[in-house]
Amino acid sequence: MAHIGIDKNKRGKGIFREMMEFVFDYTKKYNSELALETFSDNNASIYEHFGFEVIEIVESKDKQIKQYRMLKKL
Repeated sequence: MAHIGIDKNKRGKGIFREMMEFVFDYTKKYNSELALETFSDNNASIYEHFGFEVIEIVESKDKQIKQYRMLKKL
């Protein structure tokens, strides 16, 4: 498991895009898929922009927290 974050002062400079492209290229070599989970609506839409698909949304019993399970086929 890995956690990824970009420093607020470094956002908007293409760092995340460059990192994702590296991961995509690396995973393509192994004909694999990428799976990730996020608890943020905003992050889910960012990942969708990069080709991830929401495959499941799990909500806490009180519906206060949503977990987005996402997959990208390469």
